[in-house]
Amino acid sequence: EASEGGKDYPYHRTLKVLWERDYAPHQRDDGSHPGAKVAELLYVTGADEDFLVMVGTSSGYGSTFGGYGDSMVPVRKSGHDADGFITKLDPLTGEVLNSPKNANNTNWKSSMRILSQPDKDDIIHGACLDIDNKFIYVVGSTTGIMDSLMQRSNEDVQLPFVAKLSLHSLELQWKTQLTTSKGMRAAATGCSSLPDGDGVYVAGTVQNGDVIYPWRNMDLKPLSKGMDDIFLLRLDG
Repeated sequence: EASEGGKDYPYHRTLKVLWERDYAPHQRDDGSHPGAKVAELLYVTGADEDFLVMVGTSSGYGSTFGGYGDSMVPVRKSGHDADGFITKLDPLTGEVLNSPKNANNTNWKSSMRILSQPDKDDIIHGACLDIDNKFIYVVGSTTGIMDSLMQRSNEDVQLPFVAKLSLHSLELQWKTQLTTSKGMRAAATGCSSLPDGDGVYVAGTVQNGDVIYPWRNMDLKPLSKGMDDIFLLRLDG
């Protein structure tokens, strides 16, 4: 029998938009507008103040995208050279969070770009926090070299990378890169940190019957199961 409501009847939210904010990179010198894509939005419960972390990719610049103006950071008019970015936002207003009101501001940073070399595309596909909200992992793909120890011959193929950064200072803790056995395209697209804080799970896709080539661990022998396969791996650190 249907309920007729009353004071104890559960409240149904209207899904009313409470506020909205837009983010756009600076206009280029030629009048064109570079694009931006968001990959992940995470809510961080901090010791001093809560904040949002927005993670994505853009070929443009601005305070929201890890660069502070066209005069300080060159913008490439070709539209290439996309970089990843991490930006902290005020959850009440959506504005870039310059620093928490009551926090120790030493080494605090609001926005950071994730990049390899000039003219290479570095795309972030996902991000996750460690259990203590002290570090953030970002996963993606790049046509550049994120790991200086890795040698690559397929210059224009997107290959997976993983990076770990301090959530307070956005200082890089480490980054590593994966490659493929036959040089086909692959990307890391999702992650989840271990509950004991001792590493991260990383998932992604490798294309066209290729396999992830674990050049740092030659004992692993992945096999292709078809055309485009999903891979899952665990990294310590």
